[in-house]
Amino acid sequence: MKLSTKILMAFCVFGGILAILLGLLLIDDELSPETEAWILKTQSELTSPSESYYYFLGIMAPKDKDPVTLGKKVHQKALSANPQQNDQPYRISGKQLATYRPQDYCQVYKRSCFSLLLNSNLADEIIEKNSILIKRYETFINYPNYQQSHPAHDWSSYPNYTDLGFAHEVTLIKVLKSLAHNNKSGQNTLKKLESALKEKLAQSGTLLEKMFYLALFNQTLEFKNLAFSKNILKSPRLSDRLSKKELALTKAVRFDLLSHYYVNKDLMRNQNKLIMSLLLKPNMAANKLTRFLEYFKRFDHMTAEDKASYKFDYVEEYTLLESVRNYVGYTQSLIDLVPYKSYAIRLHDLDAKIAVLNWRLQQPHDADINEEYLEQHDTARLNPYKIGSFFIKKEESGKQKLLCVPLEQHRDPRNVRCVQL
Repeated sequence: MKLSTKILMAFCVFGGILAILLGLLLIDDELSPETEAWILKTQSELTSPSESYYYFLGIMAPKDKDPVTLGKKVHQKALSANPQQNDQPYRISGKQLATYRPQDYCQVYKRSCFSLLLNSNLADEIIEKNSILIKRYETFINYPNYQQSHPAHDWSSYPNYTDLGFAHEVTLIKVLKSLAHNNKSGQNTLKKLESALKEKLAQSGTLLEKMFYLALFNQTLEFKNLAFSKNILKSPRLSDRLSKKELALTKAVRFDLLSHYYVNKDLMRNQNKLIMSLLLKPNMAANKLTRFLEYFKRFDHMTAEDKASYKFDYVEEYTLLESVRNYVGYTQSLIDLVPYKSYAIRLHDLDAKIAVLNWRLQQPHDADINEEYLEQHDTARLNPYKIGSFFIKKEESGKQKLLCVPLEQHRDPRNVRCVQL
């Protein structure tokens, strides 16, 4: 065989090997059936917006405009938004519903503010000048079949929950005045608020939304606690503990993982395609996330006691070849996933707060609850975490005492496991 022929064959073999290597480095994996299933499930949920979601998006429509009509327009803007351009599709251009927040406005679920609003005319002024917003909030919160429908591909923006939070606060102020006048409508509204917020917790489709409704429910329980201690909430109804659906976080985690998938797809489109094809494989990364999703589902079904003690140490496994083919995805996998556990614990903290509050509501409204008082009651059996009795906690300022559920291995900087004393 001639030398030139041998050289040609060697080049062919080398070229074939190089082509195979380039193929391995450039070509992404196929999505596994399991990955396709959860992606399609999440996408189908997002493509079925409810009228209540439109109402939420348009709640700040001018007083002579329909919130649902405006919400549909805002949602269409969100569907066509380009995350690279930071379009801010949820910003309402033009005139909006006027709201009133006086200079000395405060949050009614805090003890000092509660007392101020109870004994002044400021509450009446806030209620009157925010009457349309209050009415709209009451309409929205009782809407059935809420379905969050923010497009997962737009990772640069989220719906505005700030106005809804303010609407909730001024609605609680209205309840305060009703209770102060011994009006049964106040108790009925408070009962409906609790029920509606529990439903919204169950329906929440993102981590942001889940934590938002957790915050609103937490505020409502604090308000209820203060109303009882001030003796304007007579014969209070005990709050229902959170159900499995209300505690569940898997749906919100699915959306978070889908957003992550779209971020990677967006990187492939908008960066140097050859370089990104060498460094990132979105489908491979999504298949890896499927394994984490199954891991989290099992964790999500645990009891509060088991979740608190569970060592949440999930580590994504990459072979050497996979880490080379998908270097960016491998680097992403090194990000700590423990925060997902902390989100789940916060929901159980809220359930623990309900346990504390229900016990408090069965004591005299003016009871001097201190360590000696607690020693006379078996509160350990009421602790969802099964690790100790209720205890008295003092805030750093030393001005506020709290009645709390203990859980040493998880911090509670927002005092969700506590009620004010």
